[in-house]
Amino acid sequence: MNASRLTLLAGHQRMRRLFVAGLVVAGILFTFANPARTWYDQRQEIAAAIERNEVLDQQNRQLQARADLLATDAEVERLARAEYGLVKPGEEAFGILPAPGSGPKLPVAPPPPKPRPWWQSARDTMVFWD
Repeated sequence: MNASRLTLLAGHQRMRRLFVAGLVVAGILFTFANPARTWYDQRQEIAAAIERNEVLDQQNRQLQARADLLATDAEVERLARAEYGLVKPGEEAFGILPAPGSGPKLPVAPPPPKPRPWWQSARDTMVFWD
């Protein structure tokens, strides 16, 4: 065998080794990259779920406090009087109306347009543009 042929075979072996090494690296990356991305996505979902739970817990505490307040007779009576105008038997309810003229001002209507001469109306019916 001559030297150029040996050099050519050595070059092919080097290319094969590089190709196999590239396949091994690609396999390792594929094997570890996909689970790493899934792990990262799951961590973000867990963080979002924890934040949602905190918000829902806060809302739940507020609603429970409101429910506890509504369970008292004093709060029920206050709401019945304030929002529904209810009174106890023997009491009288009074409605206070606003003074006349104290309401919002109504807009003033613009004056009607001046009447046009009959010949302009006749011209407008015959000519469709101005």
